[in-house]
Amino acid sequence: DAIDLDGVVVNVGEQRQSAAAVVEASNTDALIMVHQGRIRVEQYGATMAPNRTHIVMSVSKSVTSTLAGILISEGLLGSSDVVTRYVPELVGTGFDGCTVQDLLDFRAGIAFSEDYADLDADVRIYEQVAGHRPRTKPGLPSTLYDYMPGLASRGHHGGAFDYQSILTDLLAWVLECAAGATFAELVTSRIWSRIGAEFDAEVTVDPGGCALADGGICATLRDVARFGLAHLERGVVADRQVVPRAWILECARRDEELVDAYQR
Repeated sequence: DAIDLDGVVVNVGEQRQSAAAVVEASNTDALIMVHQGRIRVEQYGATMAPNRTHIVMSVSKSVTSTLAGILISEGLLGSSDVVTRYVPELVGTGFDGCTVQDLLDFRAGIAFSEDYADLDADVRIYEQVAGHRPRTKPGLPSTLYDYMPGLASRGHHGGAFDYQSILTDLLAWVLECAAGATFAELVTSRIWSRIGAEFDAEVTVDPGGCALADGGICATLRDVARFGLAHLERGVVADRQVVPRAWILECARRDEELVDAYQR
């Protein structure tokens, strides 16, 4: 049965409020809850509808890493392979010696500041290159394909965890080169066409066609839920193994080395 959020009380700081009030106060565009294969809550704000896509921001990273796991299972690349094996443009750059796993774990030794409060931070420059922000800095590369090889090294790869969204964009580039197809084509053939999606998803690209795989995917609410359910069911959708079970289990496994890298 459907859940009435007016009757669900939650703690917000030292106050208790209905879940419906929390959703309203947070300007939530859309909300879905699925329990035991049934939709229990499905709500849309004024700007949303069941057939309308919405940017999923960094959930895009989960789609990209899932795609990486699928391509690894197909033997198209290896997690321990260096990225220069697939993207020759990275030879002689700060990414020399960086592995696919380093990108997945956010442990590449690259200098890239993701301080959103700093308008001069690398992430804000990246947004100018990608076309998300007006260009105010002269002499910027025309595309992310040109921008990423120019990132400077800050140390060895495989060290401390550092949240750098650009690494997911680079991972998508590696996947494109490994499989010989665009990021959109790969997500379509390996994921979206296999999870029972009702609607096409979209991915933002820069002026050169480079996918913003770190945060630019857009999808409908139910299709995002389908993607999540595929993981909950250990990669199985309609009795078909869409995502390798071993990959999902490995992602959920506690790795003490990664815990240590995250805490540094």
